[in-house]
This record gives sequence, structure tokens and C-alpha cells, in this order.
Amino acid sequence: MIEYKKLGKNIWIYGGGKLATLFLKENIIDEYIFGIIPIILGKGIPLFVNNTPTINLKLMNYYIENDIVILKYEKYRK
Repeated sequence: MIEYKKLGKNIWIYGGGKLATLFLKENIIDEYIFGIIPIILGKGIPLFVNNTPTINLKLMNYYIENDIVILKYEKYRK
């Protein structure tokens, strides 16, 4: 297994569910930022894909920008 945390710092990943799930399964995401856009689509692409592990998150900050709610979470540390 590659020790990803030793390779870089403050890396921004922007992509779809498949990319996010790869990093999530490796347990290398420290912060999650979600934007809620006020549009009801009726269907869409999942945020995470099959067999995603459960990860407890703690809300660290939130704000509204141009009617979009931005939620910033960190992994819950016991």
C-alpha cells in the first residue's frame, strides 16, 4: 500500500463519485466540502459508489454563497 499522506499535503480533489470513493476507501480524506445547490433534478449521479464504508463526520463550518449552502466536515476523531 502506498503511504499517500507522505506524498503530499493540502491536495484538492475535484471529481465524481468513482474518484471520491477510491480516496474514501483508502481512508486518506481529511476534509469533506459539500455544496448543496437548490435544484431538484429527480435523478443524478451518486456522490459515492458501491460498498462505501461508513465514516463519521463532524461539521466544522458552513456558509451560503450565491444561494448554495457550503458544508465543511472533518472526519470525527474519537
